[in-house]
Amino acid sequence: MKIILNGLGTFLLSTTCLHASHHDQEKGLDDHKTVFFSTPSTVTVEATITEEKAQPRFAWILDYLKEVKEEFHALKDKASKQALVIRRLDEETLWEATSLQTLNRSALYLSETPTPLELMNSTHALALAIWAGDVSLVRAFLSVIDDVNAEILRIWGYRQWYTMGHLAADPQFFAPPLPGVKNEAWLEIMDLLAAKGANFQIVYNGLYANPALAAGAPSGRELPEGDARRARLLLHGADPTFVGSSFPPLYRKNGSEERNWRMKKVSELAVEQLKHLRKKGITVTPTTETKEQINKEIDHQISVLASIKLF
Repeated sequence: MKIILNGLGTFLLSTTCLHASHHDQEKGLDDHKTVFFSTPSTVTVEATITEEKAQPRFAWILDYLKEVKEEFHALKDKASKQALVIRRLDEETLWEATSLQTLNRSALYLSETPTPLELMNSTHALALAIWAGDVSLVRAFLSVIDDVNAEILRIWGYRQWYTMGHLAADPQFFAPPLPGVKNEAWLEIMDLLAAKGANFQIVYNGLYANPALAAGAPSGRELPEGDARRARLLLHGADPTFVGSSFPPLYRKNGSEERNWRMKKVSELAVEQLKHLRKKGITVTPTTETKEQINKEIDHQISVLASIKLF
């Protein structure tokens, strides 16, 4: 198991309990949001959320990504393209904007030496493309990334640092996902990350330390089809035995069937996904435990089919 401890551990533990990022405040994802909101403010936030359901607040981000895409393809050298893709963007500035016209570009880009708090409140174009479920744009951006596991790519998710694998599994950062994005988009993005060498076992040490397999569960606001994303992560090498700080392992080696019910459910989905991935020629690299459980599920399905008789 690969655990990467970041140098900001002490800083995070001393500040995160009092720090709620913008997406936490809007969605109520942080238990400590009362530090920031009085009761009247909470009512206002709820009204805002209702309004956003009718008209997506961040639909304009797609226009921003289109702009970045055009700039990306206009650049000639790889280094310049890479710098564009990973350039840190201030989330507060994104939250304050309602369109490209209202985007404060002078405040959008972080300095070359951002503070730890500024890093926690920042994102980048690659992360935004993953959040938006833009498969083709993610493919283009990844083409200039040398190391998709590099620490420089991490963003702040739910009370911990997220790798790009975490983000694809829980695409709620920097904001709730846009309506209409199909889960298949994030599954394809996981395939792209895996093809680029993504290690889905990496966990950064923040206030929480959960694997990408958590897929938003610790927040209590997991997006639909979370188990489908877990199944894809397992096929690409995520460890089902990993014990997160607030997420139990999917599989316990000596556990009963009742305790491993989630693994069985995810394995069923993995078998279905594996059929499609093989047709597309996509290679998978599951762990030994995942292989055993998937093969067990395949054997079970075969036995069920064999028991069916035509009358």
